[in-house]
Amino acid sequence: MPHTNKGGYSNSKYDAYAAANSRNNGVYPSSGHVQEVVKGYSNADMKGFNDRGEARGYVNSGGSSGNQK
Repeated sequence: MPHTNKGGYSNSKYDAYAAANSRNNGVYPSSGHVQEVVKGYSNADMKGFNDRGEARGYVNSGGSSGNQK
């Protein structure tokens, strides 16, 4: 059964989701959260990671267009 966090979003595929070039760059616990912060930003990047440290590195590097997952 998929893990569900307090916000009710399913978080079964990755441990962390990163948003870069968005309203609020950062690492989020679910794809639902990260989709909310990239919505409406045409140059925003989001990507799922199995490791929160890798997700933070992605955010700190400014993301990478074309690598959305």
